[in-house]
Amino acid sequence: MRVVILGGNVAGSNAADIIKKENPKVEVEIFGEESYFNYSRVKLPAFLCGRVQEDDLVSCNAQWYQSRKIKFNHTSISHNLELH
Repeated sequence: MRVVILGGNVAGSNAADIIKKENPKVEVEIFGEESYFNYSRVKLPAFLCGRVQEDDLVSCNAQWYQSRKIKFNHTSISHNLELH
């Protein structure tokens, strides 16, 4: 089974994490339009002012997705997806 999630924000990343925990054999793939991984929008002003480092801003980095075997695509979701 393959699950495709459109949007790499908190909801998409949490959904992917729960799906993999429930059934590790499911292939989970996220498509997100942003160039960055999931980050805290609440901490963004503090980051821009230099009070928070990038590591504290990012909620789920590349290693987080890799360790859970979740494929993350930084690409426009407006492209045609081949779904089966």
